[in-house]
Amino acid sequence: MGSDASIAEQFGALAELRQQGLIRHLGLSGVTDAQRTEAQAIAPVVTVRNLYSLANRADDALVDRCAEENIAAADLELTADTLAELDAIGR
Repeated sequence: MGSDASIAEQFGALAELRQQGLIRHLGLSGVTDAQRTEAQAIAPVVTVRNLYSLANRADDALVDRCAEENIAAADLELTADTLAELDAIGR
């Protein structure tokens, strides 16, 4: 999502699907810590995937908070192949 735009509407819709038993777990991708906190107030977050690696440590604090709250934090590596796959899905 980027920036600190509210994710309440989108995550709320997913939370409703979870309550209906259509989704078991909810995760986030490309979010700020503020957005993670906002989502966690709506429904349990089990994983966060952001661009994070030895070369990109911008989300150190977010990764630490996830660890403190038992939320899995995974790196989201965008390679040329991954971008091509995402582009194909979007068509």
